[in-house]
Amino acid sequence: MRDYEGFGDDASPKNALLIECGQHWEASAVTVARDCTARFLLLSGIVDAADLPSGWITPLPDEMRIVRVTEPVVAKSMDFRFAGPYTGLETFDKAGTVIAWSDGQPVSTPYDHCMLVMPSLRQLRAGVTVVRLGRIERRIDLRSRQQEQAR
Repeated sequence: MRDYEGFGDDASPKNALLIECGQHWEASAVTVARDCTARFLLLSGIVDAADLPSGWITPLPDEMRIVRVTEPVVAKSMDFRFAGPYTGLETFDKAGTVIAWSDGQPVSTPYDHCMLVMPSLRQLRAGVTVVRLGRIERRIDLRSRQQEQAR
């Protein structure tokens, strides 16, 4: 959705939220998706905690990363391949790191600490997004926050 209809355009009033829940075939992805959905509904005031299905809220991790998706990488043709067996959330320390080849040309990270979001060649064809690039905007140490709130 971010790639179409103005959702990725800063000047557009449209907005989209992408939550990376893990690999779609992993059972843990369902747990993460339910937890995120439940917390979103609670924070937005749409539901009360008592209305949520049992087990949808899970304990918070020690740390959370907030990643801003900055741009898609779109295949120009069927001649696209990744430089490694990426599954998602790989982070590359230096700008200019080659992550793929498209029509024989290298595709490189545009900035330091660039993260791959949802890389996939499953639907490969010209014009299809094969990966999104993300920047870690901040890390939140939830363990410290929980300890402070408990005091």
